[in-house]
Amino acid sequence: MALMPKMRERHGHRGRASEESSVCACAQDRQGRDVVGMYLRCCRVQDTGLEVMWTTLATLRSSMADEFSQLCIEMVGAARSREGGTQLFEVFASADGQVQMFERFDSSAAALEHLSFFDCDFAHRWDSCVEACSPLRVCGAADEALMAAVAARGGVRLPRLGGFAHI
Repeated sequence: MALMPKMRERHGHRGRASEESSVCACAQDRQGRDVVGMYLRCCRVQDTGLEVMWTTLATLRSSMADEFSQLCIEMVGAARSREGGTQLFEVFASADGQVQMFERFDSSAAALEHLSFFDCDFAHRWDSCVEACSPLRVCGAADEALMAAVAARGGVRLPRLGGFAHI
């Protein structure tokens, strides 16, 4: 299953320190085999202690790879252009239709705004492209309102056990 035509262009790459956006449709290993079907990213990382992060796993319907690729490009673009509180939005997908998403927000309010935009603009298309999806796994400083919205979707909070970040 090809998620996007082979393309090795990076768009708007500004470096790792403050802000970057890139699209890499198909990476290859040293033997020339496809190892990543799709990678999309918008990034503006700040560490204030109020951040909320989540991740989810999904499996695509076999006939929906092209539609999902377009949907992800639109979702990343929308998050970048109209959601000032979205710090990180990354989508990874394998050639066999396995998807991993990472998202990071300035605050619970920013995460709730993101969910609202998703519900209004993208949820129906997401549901038509995705066969199965894990619940959101929420980390960070999620408040009660956000956790209620996440719990209504079957999501769970994962408590922090430790770690560090080089920002």
